[in-house]
Amino acid sequence: MENINLIVVFIEGLLSFLSPCILPILPIYLSMLSNSSVESLKEEKSTFVKSSLFRNTIFFTLGISVTFFILGNSVNLLSSLFTENKDIISFVGGIIIVIMGLFYVDILKFKFLNREKRFNLKVKEMNIATAFLQ
Repeated sequence: MENINLIVVFIEGLLSFLSPCILPILPIYLSMLSNSSVESLKEEKSTFVKSSLFRNTIFFTLGISVTFFILGNSVNLLSSLFTENKDIISFVGGIIIVIMGLFYVDILKFKFLNREKRFNLKVKEMNIATAFLQ
């Protein structure tokens, strides 16, 4: 029975990969991961397994997998934490909502909430570390 489940999950993964939402994005990811154009990929003489595109794609996939693994475990941990402290979290959350509402209607002023911070990763050359972090 477990083998059937693995086969079904594999087929579902292939079908989701071929969905209309993913197909338009593939050329962008491939060009970004290869750090080159189609012409330079055609000129490359090495085998596909040794190519930078293959290596970067593997590490890009590993990076996404690690991200979802961490998110899944974090949700599991937070779920048990929230279940144990439901009343306290509801009370503190209610206070935060009231304070943020007063901030939104401009009754309270918090200067530290008016700043915007972003994490921008400027990639000059794609390698296994930047592919993993993308």
